[in-house]
Parts: sequence; structure tokens; C-alpha cells
Amino acid sequence: MVRVVFATTLRHKKIKWRVHNLQFEWLWSKVILDSWPANLDQDTILGMHIWNGQKRVGLKPNVYAIFGVAGYDNDIEEYISAPAIEEKAFGANSFNLMEQAPEKERLTYNALDALFTYHMAEWLNINLPKSSWIGYEFFMESAINLTKAQQNGIRVDSRGVGEAQNVLTGEMDNLENIIQKFAKKAGWEKSTLFRPSAPDDISKLVYEIMDNEPFKMTDSNKPSTDKEALERINHPIIRPILEWKKLQKLRDTYINGMVMEAVNGYMHPYFNLYTTVTYRSSSSDPNFQNVPVRDKMANKTVRSLLFPRPGHRFCEYDYKGIEVVVAGCYTKDPNLIKYVTDPSTDMHRDTGIELFMYEDNPQDFGKFDRGISKNKFVFPEFYGSYFEQCATDLWHYCSPEAKANLKKNGVRNLKDYTEHVREIEKLFWEVRFRGYAQWKKIISNFINGKDISTP
Repeated sequence: MVRVVFATTLRHKKIKWRVHNLQFEWLWSKVILDSWPANLDQDTILGMHIWNGQKRVGLKPNVYAIFGVAGYDNDIEEYISAPAIEEKAFGANSFNLMEQAPEKERLTYNALDALFTYHMAEWLNINLPKSSWIGYEFFMESAINLTKAQQNGIRVDSRGVGEAQNVLTGEMDNLENIIQKFAKKAGWEKSTLFRPSAPDDISKLVYEIMDNEPFKMTDSNKPSTDKEALERINHPIIRPILEWKKLQKLRDTYINGMVMEAVNGYMHPYFNLYTTVTYRSSSSDPNFQNVPVRDKMANKTVRSLLFPRPGHRFCEYDYKGIEVVVAGCYTKDPNLIKYVTDPSTDMHRDTGIELFMYEDNPQDFGKFDRGISKNKFVFPEFYGSYFEQCATDLWHYCSPEAKANLKKNGVRNLKDYTEHVREIEKLFWEVRFRGYAQWKKIISNFINGKDISTP
């Protein structure tokens, strides 16, 4: 009877819901009361994400930042999360300790949570620009649909998952034996075990003991040990190290995630809309938006463990390049439209040739540096980055060949290169994508309530 009353209340036409993270509220309502709530007014976690675009959208930090109230959860803090050992064993299916909390403190915390959610919604009513409400409402509607997808779940071959774990562990053990022999032969201390999972061990062996020149550096200016960097090293130990790392990620990230999160033969991954600064969706527990595709073995291993319900089938849609296409539709930039519609053109290659000064010898511009141009300049510029940050990333991640070409053309260091990228950025927006730049100014004026008849 109590469940029926609560379920009816959830869908009462006169009751409007203000929540902080509707995906949590909607999911537990469906699981516990077997009813989806209705009449959503606001989800303040999405509202704060729309307002500031940052990751810090939790209720408590924003209550402090906006209302100056800190620590209202102090008396209940030790009960809010699940014990670490439980999370390690059961992931998102682990239980917190709220039932063990003293009743007065628990009820007070719940009351304050609800009160601050209400006031946060009122604050958004005043401070969120009118132009943002269409996006806010779209995100709330989308979050409800994603929650229903989470509740439906994805069917998993539980027995096959366990077998895959064992097979991968056995292959990793064989590779590690090979790696240890190579490492000792190359000069690794016999008294310590070389760890193929440890970047510091790989860096010490490859760059210090074996004295190889680093292909590229990390953000902290250390020699990189990622796949692209290691593949440049000509030594028989590299292949088994890369293979071991691939199998480790496959086992620990994907297969173990399935084992931990599967319940009654189904996974229920989260699909969130408030965790990325670019307003994209994200997935976790496990990350179902990052199932391997390019690696055939990983793809086959993971996807063979997933199968649809009887009478259904899996479908896949590839919206390759959709963001650039949408940008072309909105901005109507003629040059961007040409790049999108003419397969003989390549904006990343053209921009990269300028960034790395290959104008006199464009045939020498490589595929690797095209990817660097795409991911460290073109797309960052589209999303609001600027020349100084882009120059730093380009300088650290470009190939030795590109850096040598820059130095041949008089660019000696990062300071010189930053000035060069400043000029390329100017050409990028004033010449190559002038229409896009004018559209951005119009949108900026619109958001700030200025005249939009001219940029």
C-alpha cells in the first residue's frame, strides 16, 4: 500500500519535481517503486552544468560557492559513501552506509539537501540566461531517456566473461616471462622485477638503460611511454610490452568491468550529461561509450560477450564528422562547407602544413602530424582554445621530423613557435574560416544582449 501511495505521488499532476541529478532519482524510483516520476521542473545538476560548463556541478560545492554555506554534510559524511573494499568488489552496485547513520543527522541532512536544491533552482531561474533554457530543457529530457536506457540494461554473457578473464590472464603471464628475459638482457637489475604496467620502469629501461632518444614528451616534460612513442623504438622488447599493455587494458578496464557491474546477466552503465566541459555525454560503470573498435582482437573479445534480447538486434550509427557538419550548417562558412563536402580537401592537412612550415615541401608532411594538427589545434580552436595553449601542445606532441623542419625554418624554441602559432591562428580565423569567426561574434553579442545585426 505504501509503495502504491508513493508511486502515485511521483506522477501527481500538481506536484513538480526539483532534483539534483534526476538520473539517480528517476532510477531508484523505478527500481524501488516500479514507477517513473513525472512533471520534472528542474534538475539543478544539469542547470549548473549549462550555466558554467565545468565539472564541479555537485550540490555541496555550489551551495558553498553561491550561498556561502559549507559543511552541512559534516555529521553524515562518513556514511554517504560505500566502504572502499565494497566499491572495489562491487563498483557502482556497492551500498553506502546511510542506514547506519543516526536518525536525526540523517533526516537533517536529507532536509538540507532538498532545501538547497530548491534554492539552487530558484537561483537558476534568475541567473541562467534565457537563451540557455532551450538547452537546459533539452538536457533534462535527454537525461530521462538515458536513464531509461540504463534501466533497460545490456545483456552480457556472464560465463563467457569469466572465460575471457582466464584466457587474457594466461596470455599476459606468457608475455611477462618474455618481457622479463628481454629486460634482464638489456641491462635491467636482476634483483628487481621489471613492471610492464609501470611507465617509470618502461622509461628507465627504454630511455636510460637502452639510451633511446624520446620520440615525444609528456605534459610534465618527461619522455613519453605511450604506444606512439614506443613504436618508434627498434628493439624486440617493445612488441611484447605493447601487447601486454593492450591485454591488461582489455582485461582490467573492459572484462573486469563487465564482471563487476553485471547483475542477473545485465549491465546497467551510467550515461551522464554533466561530466564533460564540452557538453558531450559520458558513460561509466562500465564505460559503454568506449568499447574497443579499432583493435580487431579487442573488438571481437568484448563485443562477442554482448548480445541483444530475444527478438531484438544491435544497431550502430556512425555520425562521423557530425560536429563539423553542424558547424557548417550554422555558420554557413563557405570554406568550411567546401571542406565538409569536397572529399579532395583536408582542413587538418592544410592547417598542419602551415603549423609545421611545410609550405615548400608539402609532400613531406606526415600522417602523424596531421593528427596532431587536428587534435591539438583545429578542434581546440573550434571549441574555444587559443594560440598559446595550442602552441604548447603542438610543440610537445609533434614528431621529431616536424620539430626539425621548424628549426630548419628558424623556429628554435617554444617561444618562437608560440609567435608562429599566433600568426597561424590569425590566418585561421581571418582568412580560412572568416565566416565561422563572424558567426561566433554574432552569437557572443546575442548571448550578451547586444545588437546582432552586425558582428
